[in-house]
Amino acid sequence: MRLDDEELGPRPTDWFIALADAAIAVDLQDELSELPSVVADDGSRLTPTGEILLVRQSDERSIAARLELEKRVAPVYFSPKTPGRVREWLKEHCVSKASADPASILSALSRRSGDEPLAVDDETLMMLREALHAIDDVHRPSLAAAIGNVIAVNGYVFKKKKKVRLHVKPAAAYLPTPIAKDTRGWATAAKTAEDIQWVDPRYAAEFRAGTAGELGARRFFLLLGAGVGPRLVASSDGSRVPLHDELPIAQADALEQLASSPRPSHLARDWISPDLERVIADIVRQRVDAKRRERSRALFETLSREWERLSERSETTATYLYYSWRIAGTVPATWLAQAASEPWLSSKSGRKVAPREVAIENATTRLTRGQEKSQYVHELDETDSGHPLVTALGIKGTPPASELLDELKALKEQHGTRAQQEDVQPLYAALAALVPRDGGQRAGDLSAAELRRAFDKGNLLLMADGWFAPRDAFRGRPIFGKRRYFVPDHRSLVPLWQLLRISHPEVPDCLKVLEEIANSGASPSREDHAIMVDVLRHLAKHEASLTAGTKRQLMQLPLWTARGWQRKRPLYAVHDRSLEEKLGDQIALWLPGCSIQSLGEIPGLLDVNVLTDRQFIVARESRLEPPDRTTSMVFRRAVAHLRNEFAKKNHRVWDAMDWSRLVGLELIQAEPLLTHADVGGRRVSVGRKIHIEDGRLYFVDTEELGSPDAGARIVASFFSGELPEMLDYAWSYAWRAAEERGAPEEELDLATETDEEDPFLELVTGGKKATGKRLFAGGAVRKERRVGKAKIASPPPARRLKTFEGATIARVEVVAGTQKVEPLKKASKTLIIDPVRPVEFANRLRSPDPVKEWSEEERERRGFEILAAALKKINQQKLEDFRDMRHVGADSIDDLRRYFELKAHLGDAPDEVRFEASQFERAVREGKNYFLAVVSGLEEGKETQISIFPDPVRNLQWRRTSTIKLGGIRSGASKVLRISIDTG
Repeated sequence: MRLDDEELGPRPTDWFIALADAAIAVDLQDELSELPSVVADDGSRLTPTGEILLVRQSDERSIAARLELEKRVAPVYFSPKTPGRVREWLKEHCVSKASADPASILSALSRRSGDEPLAVDDETLMMLREALHAIDDVHRPSLAAAIGNVIAVNGYVFKKKKKVRLHVKPAAAYLPTPIAKDTRGWATAAKTAEDIQWVDPRYAAEFRAGTAGELGARRFFLLLGAGVGPRLVASSDGSRVPLHDELPIAQADALEQLASSPRPSHLARDWISPDLERVIADIVRQRVDAKRRERSRALFETLSREWERLSERSETTATYLYYSWRIAGTVPATWLAQAASEPWLSSKSGRKVAPREVAIENATTRLTRGQEKSQYVHELDETDSGHPLVTALGIKGTPPASELLDELKALKEQHGTRAQQEDVQPLYAALAALVPRDGGQRAGDLSAAELRRAFDKGNLLLMADGWFAPRDAFRGRPIFGKRRYFVPDHRSLVPLWQLLRISHPEVPDCLKVLEEIANSGASPSREDHAIMVDVLRHLAKHEASLTAGTKRQLMQLPLWTARGWQRKRPLYAVHDRSLEEKLGDQIALWLPGCSIQSLGEIPGLLDVNVLTDRQFIVARESRLEPPDRTTSMVFRRAVAHLRNEFAKKNHRVWDAMDWSRLVGLELIQAEPLLTHADVGGRRVSVGRKIHIEDGRLYFVDTEELGSPDAGARIVASFFSGELPEMLDYAWSYAWRAAEERGAPEEELDLATETDEEDPFLELVTGGKKATGKRLFAGGAVRKERRVGKAKIASPPPARRLKTFEGATIARVEVVAGTQKVEPLKKASKTLIIDPVRPVEFANRLRSPDPVKEWSEEERERRGFEILAAALKKINQQKLEDFRDMRHVGADSIDDLRRYFELKAHLGDAPDEVRFEASQFERAVREGKNYFLAVVSGLEEGKETQISIFPDPVRNLQWRRTSTIKLGGIRSGASKVLRISIDTG
C-alpha cells in the first residue's frame, strides 16, 4: 500500500477489497487506516484517516465540497458481495453525506498541512462557523485551533507604515480593534509596527453574532487561534540555548546574582516573542508625547490582561555542563527580560525609561526615592502597584523591605536623636504592609530572622529618648509611663511588631513595675500613681489568666496606704473615696488613686478588704429631718432626665440600672451626717456628705446632691457591672436640667428584659394547657368527595394523607439535643382550631391504580392545617398563610408577628432541611421571633409530630451549598418544642 500508483500498477477495486479483508483478518486494520487503501469512485486511492473525507454520496452544497475535502468511495465497497468486516471497517471512516456530519468535515480539514494554508472566501468561512457551532464544547476548541493553522483569511501587515493586504492564517494573526473591541489593547500598542499580521477588520461586520449561532467575529477568530496579546515561541528547537554575549540587562543581572560556580552557559526552555520585540522597538523609536504614552499604557494593559497565560513562561532555567547538565537557578525568560530592559515607558519628567529603572509614585515609594519626577513612571499609577506584572518587569510598585531598611538606617545615621516619629512611622507602616496576611515569617524580600537581626543589631526603633532594639519595647497603651518604652499599637503596624516579637505587657512585667515603684520607698509621684492605676486595671482585664503563683505574688505586693508603703495584711479600701483621708487616720487604708469599682476583682486578689456603704450605718447622734418638697421633686425629675437620656443614647447603661429602686429612694437630710462601721474588731466613725442605707438617701447639703461626686455615689449603688465613664457628669447634667426645665417633656420608656416575653416560652406555656385537646372542632380536614358512578376493579392499597378527624394533642415537651430537659404535664382539655384556609380538594375520580392519593400541594396544605390548628389551641393565635407570596422569607405569620417556616413530611422528619436565601435572611433578622416548624407523619400509618425550633439559624447547625441547609432536626438542636398528635 505504500507504493504509488505507478509502482503498484493498475489494480481492480476488488483486489484492494481482498487485500483489506486479509489485513483486517490479522488485526492490521489500524495500519490499513493510515495507508492509501481505499479506492475512490474516480479510481484514485484514499487514506481513511487522511485530509480527504470519504463519503458514500457527494454533496455539492457542503463545505467539504467547496474546499475539495471529500471524495466518493467506489460503490462496490457497499455491495453485499463485499466481506462484512471490510464494510464494518469502512463505516468507521466513511460518512453517508458530508453535510450530515460536521465533525467529520472539520476533522478532515484539521488534518491538512499548515505549510500551504487553504484560502477561504466569506461564504465558506460562514459555513465553517456554522459547522463549529454544531460541535460540542469539549471538542470545539481543539478542532478550531487546528483549523486556524491550515486556512487563510483576508488580512494585512504594515510595511514602512503602509498597510499591505495579504492572506493570513488566523492562528498566526492578531485581532484589530474593531474585532477585539478593546481600544486600549494590543492593536493600540502595536499601531503600525511592521511584519505583524492582522485579521481584516471588515469581518467584524460580516460575522455578527446571532445569525448562525452565538459565535461573533471576536469569539470565532479567537477559537481559530487569533491573538489579542503577544505570542511566545520557544527560542530554539533544542532544549538548551547557549548564552550570547549580548543579553537583556535584566537577564544579565539575574545571572550575576546566581551563586553558581562554574558560571551558567546555557538557558533551558527559554521563550522569546518576536512580535513583542517589534512593538517595543517601534515604541522606543517614537518621541515621548501623548500618543507614545497611550501606546505604552496599552501595552502594559495588554500584558496585564494576558499575564495568566504569559506568566507560565516567564522564567527560564540557567544551566552549565559539569559531567552532566546542572541547574544554576532561574532567571527571567528572554521575552520578559527584554520587556523589562527596553525604554518603552516614560518618566514623569518626560524621558524614556525602561520598567526596571522606575517606580510607581505613591506614599511609600516617596519614602525612599524622594520627590524627583525622573524616578517615577508616567503611564502607571498606584492602582497598578499590586499587579504581579509590575514586579516581573522590575517596576517598584512598593519599595522592597531591604530598601526601606536601608532608608531607616540612613535616617538614624544622619539625624540620630533629632529624628522625629513622623519620619519613621511611614517606614514602619510600609514594612508592616509587606508582611503576609497569613502570618508568613517574612516581610517582602527579607525573612523574619533577617529583619529581626537588623533591628536588634542596629537599634532601629525610635523612642522618645533615642533608638532602641525591639527587646526593649512593649506595644499598646503606655501603661508603664516613662519607666518602659512602648510602640503604638495601630493596626497598620501590628504585623511588623508581631514579626519583631514586640508583645503587650504580660503579668510578670506588670508586677515588676509595681515592685519597682514600691521599692523606691518614696511617696508615689503623680505619674507613678497613674502607672499604678493603669497597671492594676490592665491586670483586672486579664484576671482570668492569672496563675496560682501570680495570685500569691499579688497577695504579698506592697501597696501605698495612708501610712506609707505596706506589704503586711490586713489592708482595707473604701468605695467612697471622700472617706479615704478620714479613715486613713484610723485603719490601714489602701489608697489606689482611683475608684475601687474600676479595678474589678483585683482588690480581692490583693487581699484587700473593701468597705462598702452596707458596712456603714447612720449614727444616733445624727439629727434627721425630711427634705423640703422642692429637693424631693428635683431629685425625682433628675432621675427621670437621666433615665430618658440613657434610653435614647445608651441602652446598655439604661438596662444595667435599677431605676425603680433609684427613683424610690426616701430622701432624708442629716446635720451632721455621722456614720460608723466595725472594721477589724474596732469601731470607726466618719462624717459623710452622702450615705445610702435601707432604701434611704441621707445627705447634708441640697446643693451637694447635684454634684458629679454625689452622682457617682448615688448611681453606682443601683448599677450592675462596671461603671461607664462620665456617669457622674451625666447625673450632674440631669440635676441641672431638672432644676431649670422641670420634668422631661417626652419620656422614652423602653421594655426591660423581664417585661419582654420569650415567644418560645409562650409556646411552651400554651403547650402545657393544650395537651389532650382535640385538634379540630368539626369534621377535621375535609374528606375528598366521590362524584358520579364508577365501578372499578379493587386497586392495591392506596397511600393516603391522614384526615386528622378526632385528633388530639397527645404530648408536648421541650427537648434539648438528645436529652429531654422539660417534660410537660398533661392537661385534660379538648383541642384545637379550624385552620385559616382549609384545603379545597378538587372533585375528581381516582385512577384505577393509584399509587398515592394526594398532590405535593395537598401535602403542604395538610401540614399547614395541622400547624395552624395546633398553634391556635396552644396560644389562641391565628396563623396566616403566605406560602404563595415571594420574598417574605417565611410560610406564615401569626397575630403576634411571629414568623413560621413550614417543612411538611409524609413520614419521619429528615435530619436536614433546606432554607432559601430569603428565609435565611428573615430568620437572622427576626431572631427569636422566627420559628422553623417541621411537621412529620402526615401519611396514614405514620406517627404525627410537630417540631418547632426557635431562632433556627442560631439553634441549629447550618451549612452553605448551592442553598443553605439546617441540620440537627432529629437530635442536634439546642432546644425544640415537640408536639405529638394522637389520631386514634
